[in-house]
Amino acid sequence: MRIAIVHYHLSPGGVTRLIESTSKILTDAGIDPIILIGTGSRNLPTDLPIHEIEGLNYLKSPGNHTAETLLESLRAAAKNAFGSGPDLWHFHNHSLGKNLLLDQVVAQLSVTDRMVLQLHDLAEDGRPQNEHNISEPRTLYPVAPHISYLFLNSKDAEVFQSAGLPASQCPIFPNPIEPVVCHTPPKNSPALLLAPIRAIRRKNVGELILLAALAPRGTRVAITRAPENPDALPVYQRWKSFAEKHHIPIEFEVVDRLSPSISSDSSFQSWVDHATHFVTTSVAEGFGYPFLESVAAQKPLIGRNLPHLTRDHPAIPQTYLYDRLLIPASMVERTENSATISNAETSDLTIGQTLETAQLDFGNLPEPVQKSIILRLIANPHFASNLSAWLESAISDREVQTPLAQLEPYSFKAYEKKLTELYQHLIGQPISPITYLEREKILDRYRTPENFHHLLNSPPIIRSVIFDIYGTLLIAPSGAVKSDPDFDPTLQKILRHFGHPQLHAPTALLHAAVLKHHAASSASHPEIDLRQLWREILSLPPEVDTAPLVQAIEDAWHPCSEMPGAGKTLRTLARSGVILGVLSNAQSNTLPTLDRLLGNILPDLTESLTLFSYQHGVAKPSPDFFQLLVTRLAERGISPGETLFVGNDPQQDILPAAAHGFRTALFTGHPSSRRPGNCRPDFILENLSDLPVAVFS
Repeated sequence: MRIAIVHYHLSPGGVTRLIESTSKILTDAGIDPIILIGTGSRNLPTDLPIHEIEGLNYLKSPGNHTAETLLESLRAAAKNAFGSGPDLWHFHNHSLGKNLLLDQVVAQLSVTDRMVLQLHDLAEDGRPQNEHNISEPRTLYPVAPHISYLFLNSKDAEVFQSAGLPASQCPIFPNPIEPVVCHTPPKNSPALLLAPIRAIRRKNVGELILLAALAPRGTRVAITRAPENPDALPVYQRWKSFAEKHHIPIEFEVVDRLSPSISSDSSFQSWVDHATHFVTTSVAEGFGYPFLESVAAQKPLIGRNLPHLTRDHPAIPQTYLYDRLLIPASMVERTENSATISNAETSDLTIGQTLETAQLDFGNLPEPVQKSIILRLIANPHFASNLSAWLESAISDREVQTPLAQLEPYSFKAYEKKLTELYQHLIGQPISPITYLEREKILDRYRTPENFHHLLNSPPIIRSVIFDIYGTLLIAPSGAVKSDPDFDPTLQKILRHFGHPQLHAPTALLHAAVLKHHAASSASHPEIDLRQLWREILSLPPEVDTAPLVQAIEDAWHPCSEMPGAGKTLRTLARSGVILGVLSNAQSNTLPTLDRLLGNILPDLTESLTLFSYQHGVAKPSPDFFQLLVTRLAERGISPGETLFVGNDPQQDILPAAAHGFRTALFTGHPSSRRPGNCRPDFILENLSDLPVAVFS
């Protein structure tokens, strides 16, 4: 049996651990697996049959790839490994919206090949930012007897069944869990609450910090890993800075960086050995490794309950899990109020003396509100006395809550049996005609008020907006240098005004000089500096400033005017604290022209984020040009995911910006702005004045 397992990466995380375990389970069972992943994963295991595939990574812009070329690469890798195609493809999270080609690949492959589609996370369930990266929603979920879906929990399986997926084609496959040999800290040792997570937003880092702030003195709380996705880092870094500023005893990204004790190493296993408890505050999980890992490591579990998991997995210890951490709505504005924590097995525990009628779950509050609540409770600890007492009781209890025997249904042996039986069943199925689930039915089941969650639905904050200029902020004719006999008389007059000799066909001379410099450049998208070219054409020494000449020529040859609302929009964004910049194919005259037409706008632009092609010898859509912007933003602690790039050209602006991780807005509000090309921007703007609403909504 030949199985091709497909995923975007093998970076540390739950899906990676499952893939690694599955590969070993299959190999031990005499089955040949290969693992196909995108390029760039670090520290790949050397004992697994891994093949890296160009274009299989997280992919927001196709670049040189198409669904057909990616499918061809996958088939070629499988053929190279097996000598022929696989008996079955096993895809993980094909519909998550992390690669805009993968859903098309699966749709094409489903017509001819047998496959398993294992869904750990869903774009429909609290990941709206992924929606624009799903290229073909109508064919996202193929259905046929030779295709089986795998779900980690009954909640997701029930949603898909309600959309028409036969129950026989959506079995529930909880991840395999094996007992691990762990050290048990002495009972009198300081408490160490370990969150074995990558600290992305849905892990609810703010609630971990709240627990750390209110835990008994001497308690340590540690988070094992930082996010790897650059878009997730800013939120994480802000929490990290907040905890450090307010001296809250929580340690971040400890694995491979810090040691839990003087005599130990910094490995994950070392931190597990030293942990007295596992802690989880996650608000959404498909499976939630920490829940059953606490049993495997024989560590007590403290934290937030996820009812769909504890319903599916009775082995999860629930003694110290709470359903909600309730805060009175009025506490968002003042400190002299109360809050409650509701325990899964006990009555509500009240923080303070009174309960307000309106209650908000702390875990479902935006991060800035969570921070204000934490500061108020730190400043007024008597409001949190009941939560502190509950925490002290939970932390003092170090008895293991669930015996290892309850992990038997999750053993590698049990997983091997279920998985191989499924594979054999599918391989015996004939290739049949494909139908597709109506994705709108799936969306409807997740888009309900009770499923709304700030930590899942709020997009990353936009901290910076970068603009293209011509066609976006300025109305302008084509600025390309070309032979233009109609303009030659005007250009000759300008040259005479600046005291330069008469030139025959000066626009043709300039065009020839441009072509010569482009031919000599090694850049894929070279750019020239018109000041330098005019010095060469007029045989002027290097110290002569030709910027006034360039300004006069461009004002006459390519006259510009303000795009309606441009200046007002920039000033509105600047007053709101957004960091502004420009990246444009432009010359030395552009910035003075922009400032003159938009009304003293230079003070609102950040100098290091004001990038013009003539300064760097490359032009859009050069990846080097956009990477320079990424670098400059990083120096200010801003990620591409926190940056909106606004332009009018799909090919020159939107696609290369999206390829570098920027959020994008396509401006279509003026006839001269519209350019051909297909793209999937985050926003489409017909009026620049709508931009502040898009940024702050």
